[in-house]
Amino acid sequence: RYRLVGLGHELEYWPEAHDGLPPLADHLERDYDPSELGDTEGWIAKLFEPVRRAFFNGPQPPPMQFMMQERALPKDAEVAVLVGLHQALGGPFKLVVLFRRLKCLH
Repeated sequence: RYRLVGLGHELEYWPEAHDGLPPLADHLERDYDPSELGDTEGWIAKLFEPVRRAFFNGPQPPPMQFMMQERALPKDAEVAVLVGLHQALGGPFKLVVLFRRLKCLH
């Protein structure tokens, strides 16, 4: 355990990986493709596509692949979660949360 002087923060260091937690992408098995979204998911593309094209579509850095849950979202879903995979390492790298009613993402 380390303390940052004057900030009131503590840092923890684990010398071994956390094997007890499943990888983030285990339940996110469907490639995000705006042309293949279900009838109840059109709002996702309207919110996410402008951001994806501006920041995650290459050429530098290379385009990022996004994953979403396998099943289509229900028609009353207010939140959608996507995970961007690292271009070189392949694992989860960016977490995107889309808010339907607020028309924003984080």
